[in-house]
Amino acid sequence: MLRARIRWLALVLTMAVGVGAGAGSAEAEADGTGGPRHGGLRVKRKRDIIIVALAGAAYVSSEFLKDQLTPGHCRWCAGNGLDDGARDAVVWDKTTRANTLSNLTGYALLPGVALGLGGLAAAHDDRFDGWLDDAIVIVGVAAIAGDLNQLTKFLVMRERPFQHALAPADKSKSHDANLSFYSGHTTLAFSLAVGAGTVASIRGYRWRGLIWASGLTLAVATGYLRMAADKHYLSDVLVGAVTGAGLGWGIPMLRRRCPGMTVAATPLQSGALVGLGMTF
Repeated sequence: MLRARIRWLALVLTMAVGVGAGAGSAEAEADGTGGPRHGGLRVKRKRDIIIVALAGAAYVSSEFLKDQLTPGHCRWCAGNGLDDGARDAVVWDKTTRANTLSNLTGYALLPGVALGLGGLAAAHDDRFDGWLDDAIVIVGVAAIAGDLNQLTKFLVMRERPFQHALAPADKSKSHDANLSFYSGHTTLAFSLAVGAGTVASIRGYRWRGLIWASGLTLAVATGYLRMAADKHYLSDVLVGAVTGAGLGWGIPMLRRRCPGMTVAATPLQSGALVGLGMTF
């Protein structure tokens, strides 16, 4: 059973590495020069640092006030065949070990990749002067993703899988036992991985492929370990991954500097139709 789980984990990690490496190489081919056309982010440091600090403070405050902000019971208590089947397939016998490992990948290794490896990539290209702007954007993505996740958890109040499996008399009284939807660890992991990868691609770092591959590998591992720890269902992890990845890609792309845009009109079918093409 353990060997099967290890093989399954190795497969998804290999897929993540492949996706990450492909993302980096795709960016390199975008303009034929080894990097993307646009190398900057629109950041107003003082304003953005304040926004990030407020978003972070909102998340920390909600953690301290969790018992006051949530009811002591689940609102979404029923299971379903897909989630229950996935739980049976991947949950570990030693769930505490999986939980510890998910904390390590999500809260230690991924921030190290997103910020530390990102800083090294900037320094490697002699562009470390822009690393603070990179960090502000990446941390901002994570903070916003965390706030959205926390709000959703408080509204939905889904019973965690380990809680659902207990007899009514044995259920935990902790409010956290009913905060399963959707996975915060997975949301943070994918927001950091995709956010750092997107920033590195926008900036044109030569190590962007490494950032994508290592970040996505750790993010996938984090999602798997949250299920192995019996803390989240498959649907919790999938929604967390999609949400985190969407914010990790969308926010940096909205901040991308576009130096200019040209529009060209091309006559088609002897002038009867006109095709419009835009170059950014």
